[in-house]
Amino acid sequence: MIGVQRDVMHIEEGTRIVCRIAPSQRVIVWLRFRARGTGALTMTEIHKILHVEDDPDIREIAALALADLGGFEVLQCKGGREAIEKASDFVPDLIVLDVMMPGMSGFETLAALREQPGLSMTPAVFMTSKDISSEHQSEISTTAIGAIQKPFDPVALPDQLRDMVANAQDT
Repeated sequence: MIGVQRDVMHIEEGTRIVCRIAPSQRVIVWLRFRARGTGALTMTEIHKILHVEDDPDIREIAALALADLGGFEVLQCKGGREAIEKASDFVPDLIVLDVMMPGMSGFETLAALREQPGLSMTPAVFMTSKDISSEHQSEISTTAIGAIQKPFDPVALPDQLRDMVANAQDT
């Protein structure tokens, strides 16, 4: 068993943690944390992704990419209303949304999700078939950590999302 020399309840961002594996060995571990809604710090790893997409073909491709290739636990929703109903029980580490959906847009869905306890600081990434540098750029940059243009590369998608989250943590 590895013993940590600092109480986990008092770890702050950038804290150095010294672990002793054996009496004569010392390993220094640097962990990156991010603030979550209540001010608690959590590691930046992504385990659970909420994916909101109305197109069944894109949902299927994304499910294969994220779950099978990326190793993520994925909750997929067909639209904003379903995502709002299921998100608080799932508690995602990342929210990935289509921009243009019937009923509620991705922006409206994200705004409603941000009102739920524990989701206000969850990073979000938009997926859009529209040119991301055009009409929605200001909304994307103020509400999300980035955007991925469709069609996307399913093999690259898991690493793209990890990189976006890591880059957002560094800023």
